[in-house]
Amino acid sequence: MTGSLVVHLNRGSLHEVRPETDVFETTGSFEVELRNHGQAVHVHLRLDDSLDAVASLPEPNHFVDTDDAEVVRVQVEGDRTVRGTLSVVGGYGNTEAGVEVVVGDTGDDQSVDVRKSLGRPQPRSADSGLTVDAFDPATLRVAGLAVLALVLAVVAVVAAPSVVVVLGALTVLVGVAVAGYLLTG
Repeated sequence: MTGSLVVHLNRGSLHEVRPETDVFETTGSFEVELRNHGQAVHVHLRLDDSLDAVASLPEPNHFVDTDDAEVVRVQVEGDRTVRGTLSVVGGYGNTEAGVEVVVGDTGDDQSVDVRKSLGRPQPRSADSGLTVDAFDPATLRVAGLAVLALVLAVVAVVAAPSVVVVLGALTVLVGVAVAGYLLTG
């Protein structure tokens, strides 16, 4: 499909950049419509190396006036299928959003949209059971550090048996116990 990629600017907050879609598919040249919903803003468009190999922007920097829109034509040359990212940067680099752009015929009519939220860790349910693999390298490193902290605490108590050192050793012991409890869920 060839058409327009719509990007909303200043819609919810100053310098906000929010594309209407995470993935944009096109078979050729296309337009990026920058719709400004607030104060005038400077926007920079950038093609990653993959897209830059087949596409070009006449001008990467754009000024979109208050409550106005600007259409930028992205010229695509060639007929090979390329997948890359178009970055839209606002607020002099303060905000940025990327859109995956697929140029050409993917030949895949069975595409599936995947929400961004699926890439974030999901909360654990109470009935999920043990969530830590005991032989996971990260878990083993944490356990090794805990043992080292306990050994150092015991050595400190033996070397300088004072109330302050004993209280410090107890603090280490409580910290290791809490970390172990949180690690095993």
